[in-house]
Amino acid sequence: MSYDPYAECPCGSGKKVKFCCQDVIPEMQKVARLRENQPTRALQILEELEDKHPTNLWVTSSHARLLMEHGGYAEVKGRCERYLTNTDDGKNPEITAILALASFVADGFETAKRSVHRAFQLASRTERPLLTRLAGAISMVMVEAESFMSARAHAALAVKLSPEDRRSHCVMQLAQIEGSSRIPYPLRSVQRLVPYTAAVEDQKDIDRALRLSALGCWQPAAILFKRIVDKHPTAPELWHNYALCQAWDGNEPAAAEAFHKAADLYTDNESAVECETLGQLLDLELTEEVSDIVVNTYKVGSVAKLLTTLDAEDTFDRITIEAPVDGTGPVAQYRVLEKAFPTDKDPSTLTPTDIPEFTADVLIFDATDEAPCQLQITGVEGDEFTAADKSLNAVAGDQITLDAEADNEPLGVVPTELEELEWNCHFPSDFPATVARNIETQKMQAVADEIWPAISLTGLGGKTAKEAIGDNDLQVKLHASVYVLDAFYDRNNVMLDVDSVRSSLKLPQPEPLVPDENVTGLSTVSLQRIKFGDLSDDQLVDVARRVLLVRHTRTAYHALKEVTDRKVCLDRVGAERVFSTLVGICREQNRRDEALQWLNAGREAAQAADEPFRNILEWDVRELNLRLDDPTDEEIPKLWNKFEDQYFAKVPEIRDSIAMFMEEKGLGHLVTQPAGVTTGAEGVWTPDGDSGGESGGEKKLWVPGQD
Repeated sequence: MSYDPYAECPCGSGKKVKFCCQDVIPEMQKVARLRENQPTRALQILEELEDKHPTNLWVTSSHARLLMEHGGYAEVKGRCERYLTNTDDGKNPEITAILALASFVADGFETAKRSVHRAFQLASRTERPLLTRLAGAISMVMVEAESFMSARAHAALAVKLSPEDRRSHCVMQLAQIEGSSRIPYPLRSVQRLVPYTAAVEDQKDIDRALRLSALGCWQPAAILFKRIVDKHPTAPELWHNYALCQAWDGNEPAAAEAFHKAADLYTDNESAVECETLGQLLDLELTEEVSDIVVNTYKVGSVAKLLTTLDAEDTFDRITIEAPVDGTGPVAQYRVLEKAFPTDKDPSTLTPTDIPEFTADVLIFDATDEAPCQLQITGVEGDEFTAADKSLNAVAGDQITLDAEADNEPLGVVPTELEELEWNCHFPSDFPATVARNIETQKMQAVADEIWPAISLTGLGGKTAKEAIGDNDLQVKLHASVYVLDAFYDRNNVMLDVDSVRSSLKLPQPEPLVPDENVTGLSTVSLQRIKFGDLSDDQLVDVARRVLLVRHTRTAYHALKEVTDRKVCLDRVGAERVFSTLVGICREQNRRDEALQWLNAGREAAQAADEPFRNILEWDVRELNLRLDDPTDEEIPKLWNKFEDQYFAKVPEIRDSIAMFMEEKGLGHLVTQPAGVTTGAEGVWTPDGDSGGESGGEKKLWVPGQD
């Protein structure tokens, strides 16, 4: 690469090459040629150049970037700090951004926070690729730390900063957080700072805090809000904003305390309840009242012999899992049941008390170069896990030996409060899904009506929901606890009838919310207060797209039902996407007849779309999957014949997979030929989403039984 001496210098100084970096250009040209195939030599040249020219920005930044590509983050830190200290360019955006990224990787977020926030302030306009990478990396660390509000905030910041070529990746990362059912939905929801009109002497601090928050500098923004809060301690909006900044920064203890304070001060009941909800959910993340998820590791003599032994036991149920990849992963999984499943009874007569709970999971591993054959049993610490471990030893006998050298550190914790709500029911793989869902619905209704109201709740100061009825001092906290319960139900794909729960607790229904034009900034809790029929078409489309992303089941159901009544909205959101989502929701809630109605509506929409043959086939596959939840469904033979007559000749690759699934459901007599080997799941199209393969790859048809 040659440089025109009168062109602008690549160091970014704005000067011509002839008057700037001409003396380093020959060596930098060598670096450009060597960095891909001979990076070690390129690094040697850059090190020599930087020793000679320690204040040359081009040399320092090139050296730092190449070092980071090869993991030299600690060295990058030192070189960037030296540059910023020893030159007149102490606020250089590029070096500041590189230093922040290197410090974060080398030392972690807490240690690097000052450098990170300095970079966000100085380099957001010019170093967007670096800061996008930094914000995204912080988000991933926060997910691992279960600081979910911070994880979402940093993922949203990455989207905001991202250049065009990184935008889709960042949007996907944000969508994964917002749509993650394992995160309580209020904690993965969008939240906005609350407007507050201050006295002139305080407005500068507020404006600066808002600017810092917009840049992702939530710790300094929190410090400023706290300074104003100390002056105006009875202003709930200031406590609310302080809490949000602390939560986005990952400081959950301070955030939880401030959310509770804001809830106490708000005269607006709905704002108070939402703040209290966030505070209670954070308290559950922070509580010390937990049970460990424990693991015991055993050495195994013969895996084949052990599998034969466990398969013969009716309290050890084998779970179908994917085959290990590259020799890693378990070869078998079992659930340890508290009692045998009542296979001698008619499934339709079973009640929740008949269904065994599983008390532990057993994973069995083949030997590798690093470890012998192993068995791991995991569960929640307590009497039930102890009994499961004893049962394993009694059944396996001398086939297993406790591995005293294994790392048996707890895998996590479960808040005791939530543990009492869990029902780890277990159904055999061939048990009718419709019956299983009906039993689960009965149990979850009992949890809401009988079990939860009698549990001592941290959010109520140790009182039960029943004890809090009518206590004026606890009404906001009690209402918030209903949302916490709803988050637990939603995590389990169950629509809680919150109106009924509120009525049983003698709580008023929330005030309806009439949003302004912009509905995309509303939290998921606030969305539940909207009368979707009152929204304009544009607003309804925005809400529909939002709920499809966030996946709060009840809100999505009601919003999408409204969309189906407005053709213009249905066309804009995507008819097949709307109908397939409603099918999935109704199926999970065991509303089978309604699911079939939405399925037929989706198939009608597919007939008007491009490639009608493929589209209708996909809806027929979806219908077969739904009907197979009840193997006695009289329409299944007709559907199978339709596949034989219309589809298998044109799409033969799906026949074996569908036939095998039919056989698993006890309907092998309908299959006229034996099923072969199923196609692997990788890259397979599903009726409710895109192909799991890479963009642009060949789409394959999803079939029943694939996840």
